[in-house]
Amino acid sequence: MTQSCEGKQVNDIAALRDSLPPLPDLRAAVQLALIFATVKLSVHIFANWLAPHLGYGLFRDELYFIDCGRRLAWGYVDQAPMVALQARVAEILFGHSLIGLRLFSAMAGSATVFLTGMLVWALAGPPVAQAIGMTAVLFSPFYLAFGDYLSMNSFEPVFWMTIALVAIMLARGANPRWWLIIGLACGLGIENKQDIVFFMAALLTGLLVSPQRKLLVNRWVLVAIAITVVIALPNLIWQIRNDWPTWQFLRNPQRPIIHHHFLGFVLQQLLFMNITWMLAGVGLLWLLFSTPARKFRFLAFGYILFFFLMFALHASTYYLGPHYPILIAAGAIAWEASTRNRRWALVAVVSLMVAYDVIYIPMSIPLQRPAAFLRYRNAVMRFTNPFSQADDETIGQWYSDKIGWPEMVRDVAEAYDSLPPNEQARTAILSQFYGDASAIDILGARYGLPNAVSGNQNFWLWGPRGYDGEYVIAVGYSRDEIPNVFGSVQQVGQVYSRYATAYENRPIFLCKDMYPPLRQYWPHLKNWR
Repeated sequence: MTQSCEGKQVNDIAALRDSLPPLPDLRAAVQLALIFATVKLSVHIFANWLAPHLGYGLFRDELYFIDCGRRLAWGYVDQAPMVALQARVAEILFGHSLIGLRLFSAMAGSATVFLTGMLVWALAGPPVAQAIGMTAVLFSPFYLAFGDYLSMNSFEPVFWMTIALVAIMLARGANPRWWLIIGLACGLGIENKQDIVFFMAALLTGLLVSPQRKLLVNRWVLVAIAITVVIALPNLIWQIRNDWPTWQFLRNPQRPIIHHHFLGFVLQQLLFMNITWMLAGVGLLWLLFSTPARKFRFLAFGYILFFFLMFALHASTYYLGPHYPILIAAGAIAWEASTRNRRWALVAVVSLMVAYDVIYIPMSIPLQRPAAFLRYRNAVMRFTNPFSQADDETIGQWYSDKIGWPEMVRDVAEAYDSLPPNEQARTAILSQFYGDASAIDILGARYGLPNAVSGNQNFWLWGPRGYDGEYVIAVGYSRDEIPNVFGSVQQVGQVYSRYATAYENRPIFLCKDMYPPLRQYWPHLKNWR
């Protein structure tokens, strides 16, 4: 009986392979994908070499990730552990070099382009379609931005696309043991960012409602689930031991809830993807309705389910970003096939897409000094995006958070140095936000500053570090926001950056005689949002 079942399974796989268009040459596909991936990596290395010369430095979140990397754990309040590990390895190898610190994310961006090409190949797209899909991802402002700084977002597409690629190969009749790769990618993806769970739920549901549901009836699926659980288990144990901090963070009523109107959410996706929606939208239709894609329709079902899930959960627009290279790969095949006899039309469409994206590239990676960028950004927004509200005063948080940290730390150090030596040893530097606290931790050593304390994000779990609150330098607060527990509050400095957002330009206060003591008041400082 067992031999009969195994023989039937082999016959089914062979029949499945025979029913699909043959795959193009693998070696040629890999070579072409590697060329585009190398270009992508080179772009990020050049951009991060250029950034310091234009006045840009470490991003707010990067400072925080470096701080978390110095306190490695299996979890953090607002992130999974992988990005902190990347930060630690990068700091050990490269110090605070932007090129070195962001190398892993640049490599992830390069892998995203490579995997786009391999998705096109797996869907039986010719080299021309491969080039179209990879060009779209290479020039997309979204993927340029997320590949250009240290973050978990740069690796998300890599794990999602790997899973999609393996699922396509399984639908093509690959050995069921390939499910083990899905289990590995899903487990590592959870340790990178937990929302891959929603992607997997949508993809598996897409399989269930499609004829490819038979792919799930396999013992290797259970082994893949076991691999995922084993890899994700350390983070789960950390969550349990710390009273589910990530769930508390996500459910915090102080966190702003994004309410979307459905049509507004659709429009946001179009604006978010810029002109690349021309490929992604066509790719979704191709997966849904074309005959060559009938075996891969579950990918379209998975996207639609994920879209509605993110809408229902009030997710930020960019949460769907890792999904789009899958649709872009499909759209590249559709565009190539529909213009096979009219190459001029294909050249025109691709040229328009690239030209439009190139206009937006300076808004994704810094290529201009702040003043020049401000003029450029406002001019572009006025003429290309009728829905935008160009800010004539600031360069926006994406760039302002890469400016001014050394100056802020210097200003705090001046306030700290103005204290008598016997008071300095008992002075805590209290920050309202993780960015200021991380900057003091990472950049303050050159001034002899102690590590900061804060109730924001994971700093709250790290505690008051032995301070009692007798002397406190408060950073990132307005006077009205300082807790009403001090005997005296005196402004002793001012943080100011020309291009910072309003809440970053705050006074520096010296606070004395805290009651109750800091360790007793600590639970009230908890600020997870």
